[in-house]
Amino acid sequence: MDSKRRRDSLLFGTLLLLTLTRPAHAYVDFGTGSMIMQMSVAAFLGFVYVMKRFWASIANAFLAVRQRLFGRRGSTEKENSGM
Repeated sequence: MDSKRRRDSLLFGTLLLLTLTRPAHAYVDFGTGSMIMQMSVAAFLGFVYVMKRFWASIANAFLAVRQRLFGRRGSTEKENSGM
Protein backbone atom coordinates (compact mmCIF):
# COMPACT_ATOMS: atom_id res chain seq x y z
CA MET A 1 0.00 0.00 0.00
CA ASP A 2 2.90 2.33 0.72
CA SER A 3 4.33 1.96 -2.80
CA LYS A 4 0.95 2.78 -4.32
CA ARG A 5 0.68 5.93 -2.18
CA ARG A 6 4.22 6.95 -3.16
CA ARG A 7 3.49 6.37 -6.85
CA ASP A 8 0.26 8.38 -6.65
CA SER A 9 2.03 11.22 -4.85
CA LEU A 10 4.78 11.27 -7.46
CA LEU A 11 2.25 11.28 -10.30
CA PHE A 12 0.24 14.07 -8.66
CA GLY A 13 3.37 16.15 -8.05
CA THR A 14 4.54 15.70 -11.63
CA LEU A 15 1.17 16.69 -13.04
CA LEU A 16 1.03 19.67 -10.70
CA LEU A 17 4.45 20.87 -11.82
CA LEU A 18 3.55 20.43 -15.49
CA THR A 19 0.30 22.38 -15.18
CA LEU A 20 1.70 25.25 -13.12
CA THR A 21 4.64 26.15 -15.36
CA ARG A 22 5.09 29.70 -16.54
CA PRO A 23 6.34 30.73 -19.99
CA ALA A 24 10.14 30.73 -20.17
CA HIS A 25 10.46 33.38 -22.89
CA ALA A 26 13.47 31.47 -24.16
CA TYR A 27 14.79 31.07 -27.68
CA VAL A 28 16.32 27.97 -29.25
CA ASP A 29 17.90 28.68 -32.60
CA PHE A 30 17.96 26.22 -35.48
CA GLY A 31 21.51 25.06 -34.86
CA THR A 32 20.89 24.20 -31.22
CA GLY A 33 17.55 22.59 -31.97
CA SER A 34 18.99 20.41 -34.72
CA MET A 35 21.91 19.41 -32.47
CA ILE A 36 19.52 18.36 -29.69
CA MET A 37 17.41 16.44 -32.21
CA GLN A 38 20.50 14.74 -33.66
CA MET A 39 21.71 13.68 -30.19
CA SER A 40 18.27 12.31 -29.32
CA VAL A 41 18.06 10.26 -32.52
CA ALA A 42 21.63 9.01 -32.10
CA ALA A 43 20.96 7.92 -28.51
CA PHE A 44 17.82 6.06 -29.55
CA LEU A 45 19.50 4.34 -32.50
CA GLY A 46 22.50 3.46 -30.33
CA PHE A 47 20.19 1.83 -27.79
CA VAL A 48 18.42 -0.12 -30.56
CA TYR A 49 21.78 -1.28 -31.95
CA VAL A 50 23.03 -2.45 -28.56
CA MET A 51 19.80 -4.31 -27.87
CA LYS A 52 19.93 -5.96 -31.29
CA ARG A 53 23.59 -6.86 -30.92
CA PHE A 54 23.34 -8.37 -27.45
CA TRP A 55 19.73 -9.63 -27.47
CA ALA A 56 20.72 -13.30 -27.71
CA SER A 57 23.03 -13.11 -24.69
CA ILE A 58 20.42 -11.16 -22.68
CA ALA A 59 17.70 -13.68 -23.56
CA ASN A 60 19.98 -16.62 -22.75
CA ALA A 61 20.79 -15.11 -19.36
CA PHE A 62 17.08 -14.78 -18.52
CA LEU A 63 16.42 -18.31 -19.76
CA ALA A 64 19.25 -19.67 -17.62
CA VAL A 65 17.83 -17.93 -14.55
CA ARG A 66 14.34 -19.23 -15.36
CA GLN A 67 15.61 -22.78 -15.80
CA ARG A 68 17.57 -22.53 -12.58
CA LEU A 69 14.52 -21.35 -10.67
CA PHE A 70 11.81 -23.50 -12.22
CA GLY A 71 13.72 -26.38 -13.79
CA ARG A 72 13.25 -27.67 -17.32
CA ARG A 73 9.48 -27.90 -17.40
CA GLY A 74 9.03 -26.63 -20.96
CA SER A 75 10.30 -29.73 -22.79
CA THR A 76 8.61 -32.28 -20.48
CA GLU A 77 5.20 -30.60 -20.77
CA LYS A 78 5.29 -30.87 -24.57
CA GLU A 79 6.35 -34.51 -24.40
CA ASN A 80 3.58 -35.37 -21.92
CA SER A 81 0.87 -33.70 -24.01
CA GLY A 82 1.75 -35.81 -27.07
CA MET A 83 2.87 -33.00 -29.38
